[in-house]
Amino acid sequence: SGAALAGYIDNPFRSKRFIQLLFLLSLRDLDELRARQTEMARCGDLEGLRDRDFFHFVLRPGERSAVMVQNSPLNKEYRDEARDLEIAFFYLKVYSALETRVVRVDLPMWVARDRQQVDVVHALILD
Repeated sequence: SGAALAGYIDNPFRSKRFIQLLFLLSLRDLDELRARQTEMARCGDLEGLRDRDFFHFVLRPGERSAVMVQNSPLNKEYRDEARDLEIAFFYLKVYSALETRVVRVDLPMWVARDRQQVDVVHALILD
C-alpha cells in the first residue's frame, strides 16, 4: 500500500535513548563500560538531559534527525513477528510563530526504509 503511516508524539519528555548512546560513546573502552554500567540508566555525566533537549539544540526549525531504531524488548517482539513491524523513529523540530518544539515521529519499518515516504511524512507534519 502507498500509505505513509506514522505516529506523532508531541512531547517526548521521557525519551533518553539517544542521550544514553552519547554516554556510551563517551566511554574509552570495555573496562570503563563495565565500571560505569550502573550509570547507564541515569546517562552518567549527561544525567538530566533528554533526547528532546539535545535535538532542540542541534536541529534548526523544520529539520529532522536521522531515522533510528530503538533496541527494546517490545521492538524485538515486533521484529520477530514480521520484520516490517519493527518501529523506527526520528526527531523533528516543528515551529510556529508562537513556539518551537521537538517532537518524535514513529514509523513502521516498511515506511522507514523508504526515503521518499519518510520525506512525505516529514513534509505533511510541517504543513
